[in-house]
Amino acid sequence: MSTQTIFKTIGTTSQSVDISLVQNAASTAAGDPVLGLAYNTSLLACYYRIPPAGTLTAISLVTQTVGGSFSSGGFVQISSTLAPGQYRFDIPNACLAGGGECNITFSGAPAGTAGNMETHTLKIIVTAFDLFTAGGAVMTTQMTESYAATGVAPTPAQALFLLQQRGAPTSRSVSGTTETITKLNGSTAAATFTLNSASNPTSVTRAT
Repeated sequence: MSTQTIFKTIGTTSQSVDISLVQNAASTAAGDPVLGLAYNTSLLACYYRIPPAGTLTAISLVTQTVGGSFSSGGFVQISSTLAPGQYRFDIPNACLAGGGECNITFSGAPAGTAGNMETHTLKIIVTAFDLFTAGGAVMTTQMTESYAATGVAPTPAQALFLLQQRGAPTSRSVSGTTETITKLNGSTAAATFTLNSASNPTSVTRAT
């Protein structure tokens, strides 16, 4: 059996993928690309299952062209000479409707013009967010201002806000042995610290 893993975002539709199919152990060139399969090749079967409780559901393969518009179950050889063994497959939308995992299996040992096909599993990890844009979104999305209470482990955002405000001269003031850090508005206290000396401090502790 051959296996391929891809990642898709939950709820996306009209998705296509290129799969690579190889000859099975009974063929004279096991492991080499299997050529010449079509959507209606005899014995070619396709099923999907959504674990853990889903049952095998048949996918009806349909005719497709390499550059054609999406058609659920579309299946076509890309090029027997330039991309041997590669086929375009249009993923049914139901496979991506929920988060988690969807396994699509191509089986039946159909005969191509070069060898019989090894069973192939297309494992789709369906994520709650788009992996292609998530990294950029993290860097450009504004955080909600928040500060952890004394003695409570902060979230990353809470830690960053406190570090930023304590490092900004306009957000930090000292009166006696009390250091006050203000929020972004410049007036509301975000946290206070106690210095061990008003004139020559050598240590500081979080007070509130």
